[in-house]
Amino acid sequence: MRLTLTRTAIAAALLCTSLAHAAVPTIETTAFTLQGRPGEDYAGASLISETAGTVRIALTGMAAELGAHGVDSGGQPNAIGYATWANSYDIAVNAGYRVTGITLQATLNGALAEGQGDTPGLAENFLRMSFAVGPATYGPAYVQNFTGYTELAVDGDNLSLTDPFALRLDAYVNNYAESALYYDPVSGNIYWNGSSADIGLGDVTLTFNVAAVPEPGTWAMLAAGLGALALTARRRRPA
Repeated sequence: MRLTLTRTAIAAALLCTSLAHAAVPTIETTAFTLQGRPGEDYAGASLISETAGTVRIALTGMAAELGAHGVDSGGQPNAIGYATWANSYDIAVNAGYRVTGITLQATLNGALAEGQGDTPGLAENFLRMSFAVGPATYGPAYVQNFTGYTELAVDGDNLSLTDPFALRLDAYVNNYAESALYYDPVSGNIYWNGSSADIGLGDVTLTFNVAAVPEPGTWAMLAAGLGALALTARRRRPA
C-alpha cells in the first residue's frame, strides 16, 4: 500500500523545481549580501523579510530538490530511495554590521505504512541537515521514523562575523520499505504485501541574526562620556 503526501506540498515542489534548479541568487540586505555560486544545482533562494535584527531567507532550491520523496515496496521484497542536497553561498557582511547567529529550519511531513502479512513489513524515513561557516560545523540535526508534520532546526549562536565568509548547507533524505510476506493457503502462493515510506519537505528558512557595529568614533565618544561621569562622581564624593 502507499500513503501519499499532501497534494499541495507535492504540487508546490514541482512548480518551483525548474526555477530553483537554474537560479543563482543574489540577495542584498542592509547588513549583508548573499551570493549563490554558478554551477550548483538547486541553489534558489529568496528574501522573506528583513528587520533591524533579523533577515529571513527562503531556500527554495532545497525545498524543490527534497520536496517529495517516497518509496513503495509493493510486488518486491524491499525498496529504498534517497536524495541529497548541498550548496554553498558567499556572504559579504556590510561595513558597520555583524552576523551574530544563523538558523536553518525546515517543515517536514512524514508518512509510514507497514505491509500486513504472515511476516511483518517495515517502513522507515530519515532526514538529516547541517551547515558550516568556514571550518565550524553546526548540527547535524535529524528526524527519523515520523508521521505527520514536524519541524527541524539547526542553530549557530554566539557568532560575531564581520568579514566575508562561506556558508555551506547539507541535507540528506532516506526512505526504506520492506514488504510483508503473505502466504495464500488456497493457492499455495506467496505474495509480497508492500510497505511505503515518504518524506515531504515544506518551507525551508535560513534566518540570520544581525547587529550594528558602532563606529570607532562612537566607541571613543562613549569611553570619553563614561570617563567624565566617573570623574564627576569622584569629585562629588565626600572627603
